[in-house]
Amino acid sequence: YAIEAFKVNSIDYLLKPIKEEDLLFSINKFEKTKKSSASLDTIESILRTVTGQETTSFLVHYRDKLVPVSATDIGYFYIEAGLVHGCSFKNQVYPIEQTLDELENSLDKQVFFRANRQFIINRKAVQDIEFYFNGRLAINLLPQPKEHVLVSKARVPVFKAWMKSS
Repeated sequence: YAIEAFKVNSIDYLLKPIKEEDLLFSINKFEKTKKSSASLDTIESILRTVTGQETTSFLVHYRDKLVPVSATDIGYFYIEAGLVHGCSFKNQVYPIEQTLDELENSLDKQVFFRANRQFIINRKAVQDIEFYFNGRLAINLLPQPKEHVLVSKARVPVFKAWMKSS
């Protein structure tokens, strides 16, 4: 059983009767692992950049052409009628061929934040933030989208931490 436990990346293997010092050792080992996993986002971002997996630009259909658009020129991505669009800071809307989940995983997490199921926002697009009903936040973006961009009560601390980070 111990060998099987380690094959599935377990933290430790305890046998009954469990000794207090063995349990404390396992808990400390878990805490150390948990702390190091906090920087996994940073490591993943670096790996995406080095391997070229981080999306830095898009080829988008605009009229009868394919136009290169830098990811940093996009103020926000959103879903409308089941299709993903990117809205530039110049208020031009482009169809995007990726899903929001794919974008979330490929964009720079220091610049872009998944506000909710419909929006991924660029930090530079945030004009201000209003307190909204029931502990949520309403984000005012420039350019302004057609609907409110709300951050759920559960995601508010994550959003605030993202906004405070450089």
